[in-house]
Amino acid sequence: MSTERFHQKWYFQGVILPILVTVLGSAIYDAIKEKPLLSTLKSCLNWICKGLIYILTLKIALYWLLALLVLLILIIAIASKSKQVLDPKQQYTTDKFINWQWEWSYAGNRISNLTPLCPSCQTIMNYINSEYSKSAECPRCNNMYVVHKRLHTDIIQFEDDRRIEMLIVDNLRKGNYNRI
Repeated sequence: MSTERFHQKWYFQGVILPILVTVLGSAIYDAIKEKPLLSTLKSCLNWICKGLIYILTLKIALYWLLALLVLLILIIAIASKSKQVLDPKQQYTTDKFINWQWEWSYAGNRISNLTPLCPSCQTIMNYINSEYSKSAECPRCNNMYVVHKRLHTDIIQFEDDRRIEMLIVDNLRKGNYNRI
């Protein structure tokens, strides 16, 4: 005698179980199909379909459609223009501090990408501000400006670029900046 249980035998899994599922599934389906199933979804889809048919078959003059199209284009144009207008303070992105020209941008309300410009050719310099050394190199004219600690140099403002940010914020606060 086999130690397999009845539900583990091949003929139960391959023949009897599919027949039982089919018969029970048909009985459940027949019981449900007489009752409204998902009637709310069906009525919503029906309402949307009827609304679309009404709109598409509506007799409308061509000039009304053109007027609506022009109005829609105007609204989109005005909305896109209003997004492009910057705060006047955020147009202040360059200034001269301690005999050096600086450029920066804004990330939200914070100053970012603070960069010195070369005094010779006004090119954005490669500014290196690490804990151990501060320097700026011009990629166009190859001038290198290095800060030596505790020595008076031409670029003493590199000692603390936070100082430049503070000057920018102070100019913004007081309104001392060039309005474009």
